[in-house]
Amino acid sequence: MSRPTKYDADTILDASLAVAVERGPSEFTVAEIARKMHAPSGSIYHRFSGKDVLIGALWLRAVERFQDGFLAAVSIEDPLTAAVSAATHVVQWSRNDLDHARLLLVHRSADFLSSGWPEELQHRNETQRAAVTTGMRKLTKRLGATHADGRARVRFAVMSVPYGAVRPALAAGRRPETRVEQLVEETALALLMPLVRGGDHR
Repeated sequence: MSRPTKYDADTILDASLAVAVERGPSEFTVAEIARKMHAPSGSIYHRFSGKDVLIGALWLRAVERFQDGFLAAVSIEDPLTAAVSAATHVVQWSRNDLDHARLLLVHRSADFLSSGWPEELQHRNETQRAAVTTGMRKLTKRLGATHADGRARVRFAVMSVPYGAVRPALAAGRRPETRVEQLVEETALALLMPLVRGGDHR
């Protein structure tokens, strides 16, 4: 009978997440993660070949967890409902998954990956980025935003508004207040209703 794995990948990633949000990019080291886990560094290297692969895997896990709800939202049949749901999902997810939200929305991947994405993770990263790009492009088209100004309006309503709304709290290590979701919803509706009522704005 094989021995149970003491330090599986998710256990290591959970400890890595704590170090990333508590200490930041400059102090994100395998040694620090090992101290957090009360484990030898070798147990981490057994699962991940190096620090960049580790933070890359953590980043991609966070993105996947965010995208589950975001991509479902942008696919809702009614485009206005889809857009508003996608915008408010950013707030909901930030409240429900504080540390992953702090990782993604306070930092950039380049803050941790100064040499770029490890080759073994590049395809997965590109696939994730393409999924959001495709989802937003389809939503923008369904909203009737065919010109540059209209497309910018959709992106601002669905992404810039909620990201900007949650970042101050996340940067301070706090969950966004519950009222932020309502404010984001009202702002997104105000920005997008002109598209729905009168077509694209050039």
